[in-house]
Amino acid sequence: MDGPFIDEFPTRRTDTIRGQAPEGGQSGYCRQFGIGKIDKQDLLNYGASIPGTAIGGDLFDPDCLPEEAFDCITLTQVSYPSMISSAPFTRYSGRRLQAALRS
Repeated sequence: MDGPFIDEFPTRRTDTIRGQAPEGGQSGYCRQFGIGKIDKQDLLNYGASIPGTAIGGDLFDPDCLPEEAFDCITLTQVSYPSMISSAPFTRYSGRRLQAALRS
């Protein structure tokens, strides 16, 4: 059910996929929708030991992402099973991701 929405959303937002753009888990969306607009693309994963990962960490960790370092962050189908329904997690991770974006 979420597949069509996940594929449709970046299609409508290709103008925002640009610059320094980490992507969660894999680089498919940045490669597909940021053609010619991505300056640097890193993989973001929960564990730094996952092959290809440039940024590894937990979004609960305030030092996971540097502030004002990215032009966009692409996270699709990212879940923390025990926390996904937690309102504090959702608010905190949203603020953390927003702080990592350049103004």
